[in-house]
Amino acid sequence: MRFQEEPGDHLDLVGPHGVLARFAYGTESPKPAWTHLATLQGDLLTLHRPFDHLHHRGAMLSWSDVNGLNFWEEDRGPEATGRIVWRRWLDRASGPEELRVAAELHWVDPTGQVLVRQHLAFGGTLFDDGTWLFRVETVLSALDRPVHFSTPPPYNGFGLRLARSVQVRPRILNSAGGSGEAETCGVPAIWCDYSGYLDGGVGEAGVTVLSHPDNDRHPVPFFTRSQDMAFIAAAPTYHQERLIPPGASWSLAYGVVMHTGTPTAATCDAWAEQYAVGRNLW
Repeated sequence: MRFQEEPGDHLDLVGPHGVLARFAYGTESPKPAWTHLATLQGDLLTLHRPFDHLHHRGAMLSWSDVNGLNFWEEDRGPEATGRIVWRRWLDRASGPEELRVAAELHWVDPTGQVLVRQHLAFGGTLFDDGTWLFRVETVLSALDRPVHFSTPPPYNGFGLRLARSVQVRPRILNSAGGSGEAETCGVPAIWCDYSGYLDGGVGEAGVTVLSHPDNDRHPVPFFTRSQDMAFIAAAPTYHQERLIPPGASWSLAYGVVMHTGTPTAATCDAWAEQYAVGRNLW
């Protein structure tokens, strides 16, 4: 595994068959996001800027109501839309089986004032079973004023818009024994899997989203949607807003296993156990 960067635009995590993850951080975008997430075999699992929701940028960590500002959607007018701005890389390390990188981002209001300072770390780890784990850890820090991460809407947090083909015959399963959108949406779980078919005759594939036990809202409620799109989000504010007092921080950590096939609940349990053992990308 290795990094490949187009400075000022995007950073790729590259595996044996091409790009595993692309982090687009250029200043022309209202928010940095992972526009591409793929299996080790090179099959793309995410959808970037589909016509029905142009603000869906593959995988993204953002909220649509932070102190009344929208950092999720991107067309709410100049007085209501915030921006998440990449500032600098903090650290980077690579090896044959693991990559990690850390960055500082600022959540700014329409006047340019910083509302939230974000330290973001992400990376990839190869598993022995032919899958790989994408890890995201973040610390959201309030500065001189309280910061409210509000709800509704319930889908905010770490969200993934999946390939359209996955939506055709989806299989959604969670650690609480729920199956399908009706039994998984809004339900706290250690993990939630979203699997389906990929175009090109390559068979089934999907993502298993994992919540780290160190999260203050663990198990995390998941938002799942399958009727008009394939979407899954670890949504810690699904049922209750989160307030960060001035000078305080909120830490979150999630993992995503990119897999081929449709895993059993036992397999997802094993992935969650492996993920829970390791944390701290800093």
